[in-house]
Amino acid sequence: MTAEIDSRWLEAFTALSDMTDRAEAAIRKRDALVRRFDALKRDRLVRSLSDLRKLAAAIVDADERIAEAFIVIHDVINDLSAITPPHEDEDCSR
Repeated sequence: MTAEIDSRWLEAFTALSDMTDRAEAAIRKRDALVRRFDALKRDRLVRSLSDLRKLAAAIVDADERIAEAFIVIHDVINDLSAITPPHEDEDCSR
């Protein structure tokens, strides 16, 4: 007999998957910004310090989005710890 899976468990895993995808996208964006920053410095293509400041600010913004995503991931994991996992429900019903 298959036990019904708690909808909170499914919702939490969906949220975890979504936030993991969001974190991965933010990391890719940040990496691209850092590569661009490094290329500007290396190739001496900087027209003004303002260009570097804007790019540095974009990198900091990307870092903040990454941190926010991992804070939510941490919170979702904490929420999951309060819900009995589906396999434990099945073990108890035997």
